[in-house]
Amino acid sequence: MWKVGTLTYTSAGLLALFAWLLFGDFAWSMRDRSIAPMASWYLSHLEVPSVVFGLLMSSFPVLLGDI
Repeated sequence: MWKVGTLTYTSAGLLALFAWLLFGDFAWSMRDRSIAPMASWYLSHLEVPSVVFGLLMSSFPVLLGDI
């Protein structure tokens, strides 16, 4: 058992915390890896022209990142 100020940490609590952190990182990675292929499939399903497709897949994420 570890104590820091008024907080008390147990081995089981720390193990649960690390498990949740690993699961969250895994879920975030899966989300990041699935967005581009799904967007690509959906835009091709809608028969979007290649110029618009290229602009959406390259420029749009950059514009969203600057907001």
